[in-house]
Amino acid sequence: DLALSLQPRLAGVKSLNRLENVLARAEWRDPAIREGLLADPEGRLVEGTMSNVFFTRGGTLVTPDLSRCGVRGAQRERVLELARADGLACEVRDAAFEELREAGEVFLTNSLIGLWPVAALDEWRWAPGPVARRLQRLVERLLDFGRIEAGARHYQLERRDGVALVRQVVDEFRRDSETGGHAIECRTDGDGSIEADGEALSRALWNLLDNAVK
Repeated sequence: DLALSLQPRLAGVKSLNRLENVLARAEWRDPAIREGLLADPEGRLVEGTMSNVFFTRGGTLVTPDLSRCGVRGAQRERVLELARADGLACEVRDAAFEELREAGEVFLTNSLIGLWPVAALDEWRWAPGPVARRLQRLVERLLDFGRIEAGARHYQLERRDGVALVRQVVDEFRRDSETGGHAIECRTDGDGSIEADGEALSRALWNLLDNAVK
């Protein structure tokens, strides 16, 4: 059970000198385990072996302070910026590992995986919640903008039931987002068969709803 050593002068810096993370990742071989979490010698939660960690407590998004050890990933900074811009209370602070037991949601971030909700850690269990889903969509929106600007966004067209897709997006938006007191109704007429990239269209509809209620 490796713990990260305290290295304030290197804390937060992404470098190739991360042997502790490599050794920690080698502690398991089960392909069903996607990631492991690391603490410092005093039991404070720090990060994953290849990711940063976030959790929610009482409506606040928390990520560990990395002034003693750990890596401040670019996606961590991006998620904090998006969360604050979206009006979510955020704290960067020392966090005891045991706080995860009482967390409402737990998720991981890095530039390759984007944002991963955590389902289980040993005997602890969490369900993906509205904060993770909301931030996932915001991160994906940024990635889409970047791909479009770079000319690298490719659409996969397929025949879809457009009516069902719209209803699904509206239902998910009601469940996961603050509607600002607005009533959202879905009224559709006619043949719902369309040819579209379902994922891209879902994100576009979500963004339209999100902008409409702000």
